[in-house]
Amino acid sequence: AAMAAGDDSSDAYVILAAGLSGVGRHQEAADAAKRAIDIDQNGRPDQKSTHLMRAYFDYGLELMALGRVNESIAPLEKAASLEPAMADVWYSLGNAYRKLRQPDAAVMNFQKAVQVKPGHAEAWVNMGITLMEAGRTQEARQALERGRELAKPDSEADRLANRYLQRL
Repeated sequence: AAMAAGDDSSDAYVILAAGLSGVGRHQEAADAAKRAIDIDQNGRPDQKSTHLMRAYFDYGLELMALGRVNESIAPLEKAASLEPAMADVWYSLGNAYRKLRQPDAAVMNFQKAVQVKPGHAEAWVNMGITLMEAGRTQEARQALERGRELAKPDSEADRLANRYLQRL
């Protein structure tokens, strides 16, 4: 998916990345997000906030979708530094660290997600699962129960919380 000649709008590449991701074209989405980052880093310092954060966030998510979890950490951390009040960035970092089998870093990021958004059921549940995998069963039970309380009935978070609570 090529952009029109001469269109160097980082906003357009962020939108393109989202569209490509939505249809499962993760490599192209990663490329578009990376292009948005490159454009924003080379100019327009007055407009760097939201679009640059979104580009880093999308780039990190696409790298995770491609199985390049190690590579996803840096762009996700950059997104978090640009927009620390966005719970989904911390949640995604938690998931990345969990996939890398780094439970302490994963739990720390899930905790940041629920500090920013206390009602983030998925972050509570994934924190509980990570704590359980690390042998921290009392903390795991508390996080899983909190996640179950917050989760919509029959949602994925609700099902996961119930499944893992039965194992404790």
